Amino acid sequence: MSNKLLRINLAGLELRTPVLIASGVVGYGIEYEKLNDFNYNMIGGIVLKGVNLKGKVGNPEPRIVDSTVGVINAIGLENPGVDKLINEVLPKIPKKTSLIANILGDTVQEYADVAAKLNSVSEIHAIEVNISCPNVKRGGQLFGSNPDITREVIHAVKSSYLRGPVIAKLSPSVTDITEIAKASVDGGADIISLINTMPALAININVARPIAVLGNNFGGLSGPAIKPIGLCKVCQVYQFFQKAGIKIPIIGIGGIMTPDDAIEYMAAGASAVQIGTIMFSDDRAYEKITKGIEKYLIQHHYDSVQKIIGSLKLN
Repeated sequence: MSNKLLRINLAGLELRTPVLIASGVVGYGIEYEKLNDFNYNMIGGIVLKGVNLKGKVGNPEPRIVDSTVGVINAIGLENPGVDKLINEVLPKIPKKTSLIANILGDTVQEYADVAAKLNSVSEIHAIEVNISCPNVKRGGQLFGSNPDITREVIHAVKSSYLRGPVIAKLSPSVTDITEIAKASVDGGADIISLINTMPALAININVARPIAVLGNNFGGLSGPAIKPIGLCKVCQVYQFFQKAGIKIPIIGIGGIMTPDDAIEYMAAGASAVQIGTIMFSDDRAYEKITKGIEKYLIQHHYDSVQKIIGSLKLN
């Protein structure tokens, strides 16, 4: 594999390929060490499972249900807390690829405190901010649903974390995704990642109760069903950034199952992609998608992945 073809720089974050593994999919990466043939050369990085200040127990099981169009999960943001991540988990994580911490918070201050603790950790190369969490001080409104609150939390994280890029992970469940993206940039975001999962529900008609995810009733839908939505949101944000002269890279997420899916996201404006649900059924998917992108580049005589980014021609 040619590193020259696939290498990409995202706001100073050097990736050997544009394919990352999304948050929560492989936990903190420790589990994947059991797969002795896991090929770290085929991924750009791992986004670690989300972490907050003091940890969360999460929702009672069951937490995941298959859907005909993907997977619905309601994990409940279970995590050990940032101190345990740094002192107990991180030393066990393989340092063979770029590691991106995904952070959570109930308040703006909590986001800032988690970011500050990670600022001293050299093994972490960037922070992804999950702003699809409820702000407990403002009636449970999601941070990422309001541009002013989005700007505030990203600014707080950016002020506390100076070691690497700050990535704002956006929810698709908003009126205008470009407004939230602009607020993230105004707050200091170096990179935008989108989309997060879509709110979803599965019902057992025999008992008139939700199927699985009982601890939360509703869950987040991932997988092939959300790919068209993800493509649309990436394209909207990319086109908005182009017109506004904003040079912020985008990471595309949502329903990427094949190399073609990844290439579609890049054509729509993503500089890199994150894969998730496909890894539950094919733990070599990252390798197949990376090789597929490389094959596409060679077939089209492109000398780098940059040639794909934003190549979509709109009518």
